[in-house]
Amino acid sequence: MELSRRTRYVALIALATLAVVLIADRRGDTRQAVADTCRAYSADAEAAIDACTTMLSWSRLVDDARAQTYSHRAAAHRSTDDFDAALADAQAGLNLAPDDALLLNERAIANYELGDLETALADNARALALDPDSAWILRWKGYLLDTDGRGDDALEFLLQAHDLRPADSWTQKRIVSLMIQADRFAEAEDFEASLLAEDPEATWASARLGNAYFDAENYPKAAAYLVKAVRRDPTDDDLRERFFGACIGAQSACPPLFPETRNAQAAPGCHDALTRLLDLSPDLTVAQEGDVSAADALQDPLRVWPVAAALFTADMIALMNGSPTRHRAERLILTATLYDCAQISEDLPALAAEFRKVEAEFDATFHENVRANVLDFAHHYLQAGA
Repeated sequence: MELSRRTRYVALIALATLAVVLIADRRGDTRQAVADTCRAYSADAEAAIDACTTMLSWSRLVDDARAQTYSHRAAAHRSTDDFDAALADAQAGLNLAPDDALLLNERAIANYELGDLETALADNARALALDPDSAWILRWKGYLLDTDGRGDDALEFLLQAHDLRPADSWTQKRIVSLMIQADRFAEAEDFEASLLAEDPEATWASARLGNAYFDAENYPKAAAYLVKAVRRDPTDDDLRERFFGACIGAQSACPPLFPETRNAQAAPGCHDALTRLLDLSPDLTVAQEGDVSAADALQDPLRVWPVAAALFTADMIALMNGSPTRHRAERLILTATLYDCAQISEDLPALAAEFRKVEAEFDATFHENVRANVLDFAHHYLQAGA
């Protein structure tokens, strides 16, 4: 059936209207994508700058939206360390919205980075007065005050920022550092405990406290905090070296590192340890005896202890100070056994005086708690499949 002229006309109008709607929707989707990219300056600053620039070319962008676009582009320029451009954008935005707290804070940041701390503090103070509950502005208040040498004041603002955004790691770390700098160790300990209660993996705070106590030569406290960080990441050579250094200073106060590995497997017997040591290091020589092989030297029970002690010491130092290997870990377990075997040997009276003197010096440096921890680390290292 042929459609009437009027019906065809109405249908054409409907199709044209639908086409306009579809084009408008597509254009709206495109503009929304540009706006999203402009706001996402922390993900891709260069893309954000381009997107914000595109938005600023839109003739129908209202002043509030234009001011916010300048704010986003200022932040993107800041992310690329172009602080002159960031300052210019912040000012352009403030010309449109003079009481915008985030724009004032962006101008404060740009002025600080360009060397004008006084103006930065003034802008930040105005921003905070306008938005006293902004964790971002409070965080920058703390940072600027700290830069100005007012650490105690800075700490108070950072604590407020932390209350508003407790998961912000930058604020957490700055708080711990400022507490340590101010010798407010009791507060730092409480703060570290609260962080670990929320996030058991936040042992960076334990490490900072441990390092601070180490520098203050409070080795028992240093070991107590560093052990948490080492248990979290035993592969960190610097951290592990600091912990064992604290343990040597703490002696009997050194806490256990991996006690759960202690009984994971039975210790080898004295004869078995000696046999396995010679299998593990067949080319071993005894330095005290020139070119005498370990196999020959260790046939004499009186030579077991000095060889075991020398190897035990060398392997302990290697495992403590950042150069662990599977070979050293395996050998440490054997030489630790031989060291213990030598102490109960009935053949030692002939060497008693010399043995006891060296043993006392050895034990003074490597307390049994230290030796146990290195041995535990060796077991853990092997169990971890290193």
